[in-house]
Amino acid sequence: FPYHCYQSWTLDLLRETFPGGPNNCKVVEVEVTRDLMKERFVQREVKAGMDHEKQWREDEGQRFKTCRERYGPEYRGNEENYKNFLEWKMMFPREEIKADEAAGVYVVNNDNFEAAQQLEKILNLTPKTRK
Repeated sequence: FPYHCYQSWTLDLLRETFPGGPNNCKVVEVEVTRDLMKERFVQREVKAGMDHEKQWREDEGQRFKTCRERYGPEYRGNEENYKNFLEWKMMFPREEIKADEAAGVYVVNNDNFEAAQQLEKILNLTPKTRK
């Protein structure tokens, strides 16, 4: 099941909840570099129809009101400030999860959307053939 391990003690909790070692419980940490994660966040907002310039100027919600107070009245020129604000507000600090394949802990990178193939291999999944 999907679960975010923000601290290493959660690995112990998973092992206790799902005894049997790596045959019964595999943990896969999917990583993306922070800068890329912030960029993807903004691009998802754009894809969902958000006009950042308009939101920045007109939105009275906490996020954009705070951005105006901190960085000024216009989005243009503040794109990186906005991404850093998103990181501060929405991306949680976390301990590094280190790979230990003997214990069933894996780390895969998804900067280039290649994690799916690695997950298939780790979890012994075979993709379904299309008819």
